[in-house]
Amino acid sequence: MKILFTGPNGFIAKNLINYYSKFPFIKIIGVNKEDRLNEILYKEKPEIIIHTGAEIYNDDKMFEYNVLSSKVILDYCKNNTIDKLIIFGSSSEYGRKEKYISEQDFLDPTTLYEATKGMVSLLSQGYANTYNIPITVIRPFTIVGRYEKPHKLFPTLYRAYKKNEEIQITQAMHDYVFIDDFIQVFDIILNYKEKEFSIINIGSGKQTSNFDIVRSFEKVLDYKFDKLYKLQLRKFDSMNWVCNTIKLKTKYNIEINTSIEVGIKRFCEDCDQLNLYRWA
Repeated sequence: MKILFTGPNGFIAKNLINYYSKFPFIKIIGVNKEDRLNEILYKEKPEIIIHTGAEIYNDDKMFEYNVLSSKVILDYCKNNTIDKLIIFGSSSEYGRKEKYISEQDFLDPTTLYEATKGMVSLLSQGYANTYNIPITVIRPFTIVGRYEKPHKLFPTLYRAYKKNEEIQITQAMHDYVFIDDFIQVFDIILNYKEKEFSIINIGSGKQTSNFDIVRSFEKVLDYKFDKLYKLQLRKFDSMNWVCNTIKLKTKYNIEINTSIEVGIKRFCEDCDQLNLYRWA
């Protein structure tokens, strides 16, 4: 079986590739932004496509990569039989809500990134329904763990602990899911025989503030972050960001229960073992 990943060097894709590479009957194909996506698709003819690649930071390139590269994949799937296409959306497509966020909520993007991800979700739904393509869009909440970008909160706190650095954070809220839990959830969704186009939010149903994460790190590490500075909320931050998990539980029989402190302990153990972030 061939599984094609876009964005293979990204945080989530790297963890998924490491997991599926353990199976001898699976061949992994990674496609980077600079690669000729259409040519590789027709050459390799993958049974499964996992579209994790995205432009997150450069506004000028978001439409070209996030939307147009997705259309290349959708056009390929229109003309070729595949077992499943999984497209990574984002919980940020919903914008800022004052309640638990469900799959039925309308999209209300506030940034170009959120808008392009929402466009891909709608485009995917149109292709799936028009051409009978087995597509699932997943919208993860805040996935954390080994191989995250160094500027993210968990790597920042780990590095600050190792190097006694100052940290600057906002009081934003997040629904945290640890990477090993996410991989288990993803594998269930990947192997689920969908009868129609599906969108699924992936979260724990619990939200935690950045400052509570700091306190949990201190407890796990038996360490005090003395140089802690509070920043104003950024445009993409929210004081309410939590997943409605009803569909995750009822359709897939999934419930994410790993505690924050257990997850932090595993994260720090992974960083120690893999020698991550100390010099980033």
